[in-house]
Amino acid sequence: MTRKIVVLCCLFLAFFEVDLRASSLGPSGGINVSGKYGGDDFLMALGPPPGLYLINYTFFYSADKFKDYGGDEVRSGPFSGFETTLFGNTFRPIYVMEKKIFGSYWAMDMGIPLIEKRVECELFDKRTRGVGDIVLCPIWLHWDKGILHFLLSFDFMAPTGKYDKKRYVNIGNNHWTFEPLFGTTVILPWNMDINLNLLYDYNWKNGSYIDPRDGQDADYKSGQNFHLDYSVGYGINDNLRVGVAGFFWKDLTDDEINGHRISDSRGQVLAIGPAIAFSFDRLTLSLKAEFETMVKNRPQGVLSWLRILYSF
Repeated sequence: MTRKIVVLCCLFLAFFEVDLRASSLGPSGGINVSGKYGGDDFLMALGPPPGLYLINYTFFYSADKFKDYGGDEVRSGPFSGFETTLFGNTFRPIYVMEKKIFGSYWAMDMGIPLIEKRVECELFDKRTRGVGDIVLCPIWLHWDKGILHFLLSFDFMAPTGKYDKKRYVNIGNNHWTFEPLFGTTVILPWNMDINLNLLYDYNWKNGSYIDPRDGQDADYKSGQNFHLDYSVGYGINDNLRVGVAGFFWKDLTDDEINGHRISDSRGQVLAIGPAIAFSFDRLTLSLKAEFETMVKNRPQGVLSWLRILYSF
């Protein structure tokens, strides 16, 4: 039991210094190393024509449960009285150039997040706010093949967010992450669409970390992750679309401290909830709430989004 509590404490600190970060387009977030998830929904793989666009993501995450490796709620030790809230806003300018490569217009974008995060438990009650880890996307491409639409992008999460190894709650992750994405949208009859984004995260080391097991300086490396966003939409008319949206996250490798793997450190989560989108000329608004389930090694809560897309 003692070893299990030590491991959970280690994961707890790693999670809230590295995982629950919302440092990209999501909390993103969130909530999970440097990869983004859950932010996009209907028609997510449709590429716009050349021009300048702005997507603004506002998100709120709240949880009052922490699940262990077996999926059971942790009610004792450092996790008793656990609660967390995360509020943020990410500005994402997108520029689609006239130039084509591989049959697609060449586009690039970046995500700049502003975050406020609070974590409360038996050990502490801490709050922090500031700029999170900025997302840089030097290239993304899209192709339209009749009812099929495809999108390919390559994101880099930079360690720009506020981070202090002595602080329990951080906004930044203090490491780089590379995240390729492949997305597809299928436009069906009856005004329906099915959407899927597949993502993979490779994380570099955080070279400024304190091992909670012995209080010594260490290197921390988050494991590699696979995750996906999904949605199914129905167009009631040209301006209103409703449906369901969610995400799935799965850690594929263990986290490491000083090159040594941490057993039972992998997490997972599945989320689903209602979504609705309104379109007005150059402006599109979408709202959704995603309820987490099948949770292991992380908080379980609800993630809500307001996404605004404007075409200049």
